[in-house]
Amino acid sequence: MSETAAYSTRFLRTIDPDAVEERAPVVDTLKALVTSSEVTPDKLRNWLSEGKSADSVFTRMHLAKTKDMLLKRPQFRSWVQYADDLSKASKKEMLVISTLTAQYGDDALYKLIESAKLDPKIKTLANRLEREQMQYWVAVRKSPDDVFRIYKLDEAKQTVLSTPKFVNWVKHVDDLNAKHPEQPVTTIPTLKKYFNIDDEGLLSLISVGKQSERTKSIASKVEDDLLQIWGNSKKTPDAVLDEMRIDKMNIPLLENSLFTTWAKYVSIFNAKYPNEKRTMIEILTRKFGDQYITHILYKAKSIDTTKTMATQLESAQLTMWRSNDKSVDDVFDLLWLRRRDHDFCSRNSPPILNACVSYLNVIATESPTMLPILLSNLKTTFDDRLLLQFLEAAKPFRSLERAVVKLETEKIRAIFERREQPKEAFRLLGLDGKGNTILSNPLFKEWMDYVKIFNRENPNKQESWFYPLRIHYGWYGVKKIIKTAMNNPNTVKIGKQVEIAMLKQWLEANHNPSEKETMIDILSSKYFDVNLLAIINAAKKDQITKMLATELEDALVMKWVAKNENPAQLLEKLRGIENADELVKRYTDLARSKRM
Repeated sequence: MSETAAYSTRFLRTIDPDAVEERAPVVDTLKALVTSSEVTPDKLRNWLSEGKSADSVFTRMHLAKTKDMLLKRPQFRSWVQYADDLSKASKKEMLVISTLTAQYGDDALYKLIESAKLDPKIKTLANRLEREQMQYWVAVRKSPDDVFRIYKLDEAKQTVLSTPKFVNWVKHVDDLNAKHPEQPVTTIPTLKKYFNIDDEGLLSLISVGKQSERTKSIASKVEDDLLQIWGNSKKTPDAVLDEMRIDKMNIPLLENSLFTTWAKYVSIFNAKYPNEKRTMIEILTRKFGDQYITHILYKAKSIDTTKTMATQLESAQLTMWRSNDKSVDDVFDLLWLRRRDHDFCSRNSPPILNACVSYLNVIATESPTMLPILLSNLKTTFDDRLLLQFLEAAKPFRSLERAVVKLETEKIRAIFERREQPKEAFRLLGLDGKGNTILSNPLFKEWMDYVKIFNRENPNKQESWFYPLRIHYGWYGVKKIIKTAMNNPNTVKIGKQVEIAMLKQWLEANHNPSEKETMIDILSSKYFDVNLLAIINAAKKDQITKMLATELEDALVMKWVAKNENPAQLLEKLRGIENADELVKRYTDLARSKRM
């Protein structure tokens, strides 16, 4: 093989190791063009030995005139190989991209490369040039502003984070910092400049980006840059929280992505300025107040995504109060616990009650000898109802349990011993706040026994144990209580007792005979016949409701007649009812006579 042929073949072999599929088709074309041109392989070899510049050879090969077709010209590959060989010989880096930049400029060259990437035949070469252009921009320290403009990212606006070139641009910023650490740059000034936004606008952009898995990572990178700038300018976490205006948004505090950003910045600030360290709970309390934060944390603990953070902040809140030497009474005042209209059964009370009991536990754990004094103070702070509610909430705390149960027992006994009216005792014991499970609560059974004792001792002041249930829970609430009781084997018996009492109340409240049939329709819509008959049979045993129950029984039989029920199916449905055979026989007799 001649020396010229060997040089030409080496060009084809070393231009682009990744472009295997491009080599063979180019061989014949390249040979033809080189041998038919004045720029022969021998000339290239001589120029290389003479150290002729890549710019000069580019011009002599007439490549400058090819413009947009440059990368498609076979001669271009020969020139690229020449420039590579010259780089090795002269130890000058990036001759290819620096020459092309000098010939076309950054913008035009970038467009040329982007266009070439769409052509499968020259895509590999175009990708190489893209990488080298990015490296060249870093080497010459091209500003983030310039690259941002070249990539036309300013036209993307709110979708910029999802633009593929945005990732390249962020990498350029990172590479600049790695190559030139003495002159650090960030993404933030450029974004503010081209989008004409402030920190609030950036936070909005970041927040939207973090909501998508596709852009979450790059959004976090921009967020880190913003936090770094804040840290370098010594911007306080308090000021950042104010600027975020989280309290103006319709998103729960801890669920807001901006809160996560702020929490991250608090850590950055504290690490950077340890002598000015401040805790999240202190800042939040200054901003929102103890009571509001207590409510927020209590609710956030019930949500999986915020439970951990809320628990940590709740613990930090107790630590903050303790480090500030707050007494239990002080915390009661901070949380407005002693307001006259306070009732721990109300919807807004559990967070406050939980915080106060937790703090009482902190004090009692540190100083066990203080517990008797603390509990004694509670007796003067709260009336019987609130005290019992407070003690009930304190029972789960191991350090409080024994003393709390003892005081609770004493207080309940005192209510019964002073012979409070049953309905008042019901309220004082907090039974109106036990919910659907009240019938399984031992205190309810104890109260029912008290009603019997009270009625026996006061024959002229008889009170119904069912009345407070109906008054405090309503008819609908009582039905839910019964349903809950019926699903628990341990409370089925008392559930039936309440169900019968409810029916008696209905019957006593509806004595107008003209309303009987309407009433059976209502009752039938609420109960299966077998359950309704059980209630009716029980009501027939009471002299007060016997007559009305009998009339309702008759109305039920007439309802079967109207519906033309199947006797066999009726017997099956009424299995367990003692007078089922008698009722079905009455039904069949009536149905037969009606047909006659």
